[in-house]
Amino acid sequence: MPCSVKKFLKKKHISYSKESIEQVYIKSDELGAERFRRAGNRYIHTIKTGSGLQRQEIEEYVSYKEYQDAKLKNPNIIKKIRCRFELDGYEFELDIFKDRLKGLNILEIEFDDLNSAKSFKMPDVLAEIVVTEVTDDRRFTNGYLSKSMTIPKPGR
Repeated sequence: MPCSVKKFLKKKHISYSKESIEQVYIKSDELGAERFRRAGNRYIHTIKTGSGLQRQEIEEYVSYKEYQDAKLKNPNIIKKIRCRFELDGYEFELDIFKDRLKGLNILEIEFDDLNSAKSFKMPDVLAEIVVTEVTDDRRFTNGYLSKSMTIPKPGR
């Protein structure tokens, strides 16, 4: 792994935007998750259903107070920097985790349909920093991470 993912992107001339994110999970299990997120100065309540490649999300903006109330329900807050960039016609989100999850970086791509997801090939330039595929490993979901607050070992 390069000394810094952000330095890697810069070295490869991949321009990106970044945003600081905090997330608190109210519920997370194999059926889905409920979370509150602070992204910049926006506060968002999200309910997710499904797992793996196919998940549905319902999001609504909430107030700062609603976000703070949610933080009182769970002291494990995920903090990360999200870097967004485009490459080979795809939009990527690279989460660089902080605090107790420092050292974990997760690359995510959202697809319009299942066939697009299944036919995706990782761009060669990113293949050198991608360690393993974790789409079907729920231990790498933010909801699971918020419970353990430890970095799982890849594989089963």
